[in-house]
Amino acid sequence: MNRTHWLPLVFLMLLLALAGCSAFGGGEGDENTAVGDPNIAADTFPSTLGIDQPLVGQGFLMCNAACSDRAQCGYLNDVTPVVLVNRAGPAADGHDAFTQQGTLADILEMQTVTMQNNATAEQFQAYFYRIRTPDIESGWVAGWCIQQ
Repeated sequence: MNRTHWLPLVFLMLLLALAGCSAFGGGEGDENTAVGDPNIAADTFPSTLGIDQPLVGQGFLMCNAACSDRAQCGYLNDVTPVVLVNRAGPAADGHDAFTQQGTLADILEMQTVTMQNNATAEQFQAYFYRIRTPDIESGWVAGWCIQQ
């Protein structure tokens, strides 16, 4: 077969490969990101979780494994990762708002809350953060879901 017949096929495959790369990642967190980007993977951000140590300043809201394992985040329409927020105060359930993964949040306050593991009755301390985002004036997120 003539090489010129293969050229359009090779060109089409190259375009599809480039489109796939841009659709599935490659974007790292940007300090100036104000609105969440659901395509950003949690492991592309700094790894200090707000549950491991107190955070101040700003942090990225992320639906990482620690957040997801505690049912503090989920997916909107099974596609867009979101972090759950409670405007009334620190809470592990009964959330009344959400924001997209990757949203840069101002940390306004931190509170230590005593929680209990329902399966073992073991009590433990967890950090919760009152945050402000472009779409939420004031709300609380669990420390598992904020990274710096």
